[in-house]
Amino acid sequence: MTDRFAHKSRLNGEDGFTLIEVLAALAVFAVAAVGLLHISNQNVSAAAQLERRLYSGIVADNEMIRTLVDQQDLEEKTISGSDNMGGRQWEWRRTVRSTPNPLVQEIIVESWERPAKPDVTPSVDISISAFKAKS
Repeated sequence: MTDRFAHKSRLNGEDGFTLIEVLAALAVFAVAAVGLLHISNQNVSAAAQLERRLYSGIVADNEMIRTLVDQQDLEEKTISGSDNMGGRQWEWRRTVRSTPNPLVQEIIVESWERPAKPDVTPSVDISISAFKAKS
């Protein structure tokens, strides 16, 4: 007489996984999930950095265009300003300096996002340069 509640072993052909196999599968899944979360976090961070550099580049380009379309000769000095782009504040610095050719000036525009905290030193996101002939 067989006991219908008796434990059947895998040797008797019962299908299923042992506790060790389930735990091993869960461990492999956990390691893979942590890796995927880390990659996802890096992608979000990279996208935010690209967005910041894109906006900063637009701010620098706008200031450079304003400078280049101005018909007056520029004084050789550094000036600073700010713009609003994408709902955020951006700072820029424009430096005009002489070149070995006295008829040409070099213009350098740098831009960066204004830090949320005033005690944080900003770092330049974009720096572009161009040359302008004196009139």
